[in-house]
Amino acid sequence: MAEEATIKIRRRWNFVGAIRKFTVFVDGNKIGTIKNGKEESFAISPGKHLMVVKGAVWSKTQAISLDLAPEQKKTFECGVTNSCQKQLVALFVLIVIEKVISGYFYAKLFFLLLLFCFGIFLLLVTLKPGKFYYLKDTSNLS
Repeated sequence: MAEEATIKIRRRWNFVGAIRKFTVFVDGNKIGTIKNGKEESFAISPGKHLMVVKGAVWSKTQAISLDLAPEQKKTFECGVTNSCQKQLVALFVLIVIEKVISGYFYAKLFFLLLLFCFGIFLLLVTLKPGKFYYLKDTSNLS
């Protein structure tokens, strides 16, 4: 019987999604979770696999193909992309602007339309794998 391979995943600390656990999937099966700023190791069978990390129900990393030998160890890093942080800051700025122009009816109406369009844009963008969360192989960097 072949010995299992090990994958170690380090999640970079980030304010965005700080209280949410990331979920690790191999071949569509949940193998565990990773807390913000922590590192976890998982034993999986040798062979070809597909690994994905989900940071939220609607968004995930790009899938990474694995071809693991018995007793092989690979390391990975996952986290939130800069794109996600920038869009959340933009949303915050829009909310502040709304508070400033709240006394002007037509400006507020235009702003609410703009905010609605921005919300639809965020929803569509987050459905694309790898847009807000990343997963990269760091085995060769150690």
